[in-house]
Amino acid sequence: MRISSLGDFKREMLTIDQLVDRKATLPEQVFRRRASAFHVIDFDEVWSESFFRDVQCLTRTAGDDLFTFAVLLPDPEFYYYHHFGNFPLLRFSTADPVDSYIASIHEDPGGSPADAIVYHSETILVYPASSRWAIYGDRNLEIGIVAVMDVDMVAAVTSTIEAMRLFTPAEALKELLPPVYGGNVPDELRRMLVANYGAGVIA
Repeated sequence: MRISSLGDFKREMLTIDQLVDRKATLPEQVFRRRASAFHVIDFDEVWSESFFRDVQCLTRTAGDDLFTFAVLLPDPEFYYYHHFGNFPLLRFSTADPVDSYIASIHEDPGGSPADAIVYHSETILVYPASSRWAIYGDRNLEIGIVAVMDVDMVAAVTSTIEAMRLFTPAEALKELLPPVYGGNVPDELRRMLVANYGAGVIA
């Protein structure tokens, strides 16, 4: 279900702003809340049926019925609402069929198929009602960060996710990021990704 009411949008943005700093970008620390663990994923996974199923499982494991998929960039209000009169915020339940997810991310927001979320989203955030975990994705770096906010969810995340591969920052720097940078990942990016999302890091 697409969030279309301005009031619902404003309320949702309050939750988002408690979770992340929308002015920050990877490899900076984007999460405002303390995290008990981080994992890295391939950004391309976000658009797959298996991603949706894994997120539904994570949502159920956290004791939630609903999760939200939000586009943070382009700006949901000053770009999407201004041009199309709706917001790139989608809400799904653990009972929704995968077809509803695929259809929603490919949906034309209004006379511009190229602005469908699957094509035109630079940064995204996926999170359940309880905010016990969150996934922040960056199209430019082609990675996403899974932040586990609740210590009781740390083991559950790795045991619940079946299709998505969870990388450490070191693995991501070796396998995911070199193609983005022609094989030469900048040293500062390496340092910041490990410092902000490496093993043992508590945000």
